[in-house]
Amino acid sequence: MIHAEMMDALPPGWVHRDLWTDNVLFNDDKLSAILDFDRLDYDYTQLDIA
Repeated sequence: MIHAEMMDALPPGWVHRDLWTDNVLFNDDKLSAILDFDRLDYDYTQLDIA
């Protein structure tokens, strides 16, 4: 569960908001691209990564 007090401590930033394995491309073992930015928004980055 996420409490509102926890959200106040998180810094906002630009987030993808749809970061799935289908939207990430790799070349060998290195990240080569992140796709599908149609949901890009200014939000809490920790929630996007989670």
